[in-house]
Amino acid sequence: MDRPRKLFQNLNASGQLNDRTIVVASADGSVARVTDDINGDGVIDETVVQQTTADGTRRVSSMDGAVALAGTREFGTSGGKYVTTSANGLTTTVRFDANGDGPAETQTEDVTVLNADGSKVQTVTNADLAGGDPAAENPSYTVTVLDRAVITTSANGRVVTAQWDLTGSGVFTASREDATTFGADGSTTQTTSYFSGSTLTSQFEVTTSGDGQTETTRWNTDGLGTFDEVSTKVISKNANGTTTETVTNTTFGGAPLSQTVTTSSADGRTVTVQEDPDGIGGFDKTTTTETLTLADGSTIVTVSEVGWGRNRSAGADRQ
Repeated sequence: MDRPRKLFQNLNASGQLNDRTIVVASADGSVARVTDDINGDGVIDETVVQQTTADGTRRVSSMDGAVALAGTREFGTSGGKYVTTSANGLTTTVRFDANGDGPAETQTEDVTVLNADGSKVQTVTNADLAGGDPAAENPSYTVTVLDRAVITTSANGRVVTAQWDLTGSGVFTASREDATTFGADGSTTQTTSYFSGSTLTSQFEVTTSGDGQTETTRWNTDGLGTFDEVSTKVISKNANGTTTETVTNTTFGGAPLSQTVTTSSADGRTVTVQEDPDGIGGFDKTTTTETLTLADGSTIVTVSEVGWGRNRSAGADRQ
């Protein structure tokens, strides 16, 4: 026996129905049915059924158009999405029926395995489905795998490896590894490596000091084993309350490529950016932004630029 249903509807200024939603739940709460008439014409446009079975499996059927039956299986005659999640939440299967003929045409399966050592492996598989009987209560399909991703996470969460089978052949042609290490000085290093098969194609590494004031990024763009470029960002808190952020880009051998120095006043109202885009020394451009708050609460922002053939000051209107 169903519980009393809940009705939600909106009317226009003339008292005509704009849209209507009806929610009906079973007495034990294991099934909920939501029907939507999205344009107020009295025809159900979408039906969503949420069901929890005795073993804890959860099913959500989102069905477009009229609902048809194949045994006890319901499907939308204009299309549908059907999601099944295991009781432990480790397996989810999503099937799509694009044309509403009953059988699904595609599916995505997401399976997570928890290993005894604390690591976990998540496998996401996309596939085409064929051969399902529209009249069957549980259609049987021929599954053709399109692609697959396998994500392995270490027990401490510090190493995550993703492998991709881009053709469904069972061969992983590309992968990525994200590894985090902690230094004795409190620093943290995050290394991301990309592979084609087993060959390293590129890598970048970000090291942050224990106090968070220095960040060094190194790039290995060709996978040949050495870093090609280094970027170092240093934040300094000055005695007068100002903050200076210096970003320096060099080759791995230390040859300068560029540098940017940003200084912010203690109250944050004045920011000066000095740029050396070629790394040969000296700043080619300086931009200063000043913000003034007036007594009436409005603000005036003035931007001044010096360098690159420019020497100008522009004041913004009151805001």
